[in-house]
Amino acid sequence: MMFCMSNTMQEQIEQLVNSSRLEYFISLLDQIPRSSWDLIVRNEPEWKYFQGIYEKYGFSRFAVLLMTAALNSYQLKGKAELNYWKILARYIKTNNTPTSSQELHKILKEFYEKERLPKGKLKRLERFLKSDLANDIWNRDALVIEENFQSIWQRLSETMQQKPNAKTICFSMKCLGISLLMSERSDFDFSCISIPVDSRVEAFTKKMKLINKFSPDIIQMLWNHILWSLQEKNSFLTMIHIDSFIWQIAMLNATKLKNYLSEFHLDSLHDEFIEFIDYMT
Repeated sequence: MMFCMSNTMQEQIEQLVNSSRLEYFISLLDQIPRSSWDLIVRNEPEWKYFQGIYEKYGFSRFAVLLMTAALNSYQLKGKAELNYWKILARYIKTNNTPTSSQELHKILKEFYEKERLPKGKLKRLERFLKSDLANDIWNRDALVIEENFQSIWQRLSETMQQKPNAKTICFSMKCLGISLLMSERSDFDFSCISIPVDSRVEAFTKKMKLINKFSPDIIQMLWNHILWSLQEKNSFLTMIHIDSFIWQIAMLNATKLKNYLSEFHLDSLHDEFIEFIDYMT
């Protein structure tokens, strides 16, 4: 699976990067085995807090739920993993399993009425859950969604009236990808879908000092370049893996990073990663 990157984009990144630091960072990521990458994705709050809901909902309705939650994952009350995903999962478990996207809308409406910026989130909730796209996903099995992944991305962008690489669009597609991975399907085309540039990804990217200019588009181009470089040896990698790893380590200090790497069987990379992180600070 090759990542979409034009020659112009490639040239632009090459003019902005600190080449030696970038090459070293890519070499560190390149040493992470597939087994660890898989564990890292399973450590995402959308996976670990929602596993039981997936087993109860089944693929199709679960995919719609997770995509919806991603579309409204902005301006939260606190840390996303604790103040949004964990609380939302707990709330969902107190409700009956919906039989239609309209029923899911009623369940989530009560939740988002109590969240920050409720007016905007309720509008997005209605726009997606009452769309033909949500209805189609609700009534299709995982194989069909896997085969039509790229077209769903374009339809989601049109449905939500946002650019394809907007943060919540990319994140919603990541959540659709996670839904497929939970159903043991991984042959979907995630190429061209960029990293969702939230506050953690932006802060970590700036801290690494790999580039000398910053904007959401440039940050996405940088991570696209990193993914493309890694895919030369690791064709299974997608932006789902990269985003999961960066999002999870972005706020860790050296001690917590060491514990994190150990948890995912990356003890051999302790010193190199910590030295690199310390160098950044």
